Amino acid sequence: MSFIGKILVVMQLVMSICLMAFAAAVSTYQTNWKTKSESLDNELTKQRGNFAKLEQESKVAADTFNKKLLAQEELAKKATYTATDLQKEVKTLADANNTLKTDVAKKQQLQKDLATDNVFRHDEVKELRAQIKQSNEDRDKEYKAKELLETTIFDLKTDITRLSALTKEQLRLNEQYRRVLASKGLSPEIQDHEKSLAPPPKGLAGKVEEVKKNGNGGGILIQITIGENDGLAKNHMLTVFRSGSPPLYIGKALVVQVGADTAVCRMIEPIRAQIEKGDDVATQLIN
Repeated sequence: MSFIGKILVVMQLVMSICLMAFAAAVSTYQTNWKTKSESLDNELTKQRGNFAKLEQESKVAADTFNKKLLAQEELAKKATYTATDLQKEVKTLADANNTLKTDVAKKQQLQKDLATDNVFRHDEVKELRAQIKQSNEDRDKEYKAKELLETTIFDLKTDITRLSALTKEQLRLNEQYRRVLASKGLSPEIQDHEKSLAPPPKGLAGKVEEVKKNGNGGGILIQITIGENDGLAKNHMLTVFRSGSPPLYIGKALVVQVGADTAVCRMIEPIRAQIEKGDDVATQLIN
């Protein structure tokens, strides 16, 4: 056999060995593939079962979720209705609260007004009490003044009665003097004396300028601010008093000396108070 033939034989042998190895490998691969395929089929079947189970569970879960979702939506609707009702109730309560606040403010203002009115009434009562007290005091003063005036009027009436009697006596004596003078052929001039016996003018008033003692026989002499120009004459009778509420009656004064604008008077007992400069003299204590 030639060398080429040997080579071919060797090559054939090698190729046979390779083919056998390849066939063994293919056979082994096929065996392993089948095993893996069966394993994969089993795993697929198992996964399909698991998927079906998961699908069933997912469906149940979805149904449960949908039911819960519907329940939640229903609760949400109810909550919305409840929130609307609550909002209405809150608005109603807010309106009621505002009305209550307004009423409270009105009541507080009314209480303040009542307190102010009570204070005003209290002050008014105090003022009325003070006025009543002052009225009572004024009434007492007027009563005392009335008593004083009644006493003064009584004294004046007594003085008038006494002076009327003196005047009548003086006129009687003057008439006797006139008759005596006429019997002797003399003209009686008694105009000044008759003038002095006339009553002083009404409403004549003045002030005491000076108070002094009478050196000839005692007594009190006063100098006043009215005189002959005012219608005053000798032997006129004046009332001496001190102005006030009520006026203070002091006594009577007889005019003993008359000047143009001044006169000197002698106080006639009794004298009820000490005479002071500035006291009043008048022909009448009251008009």
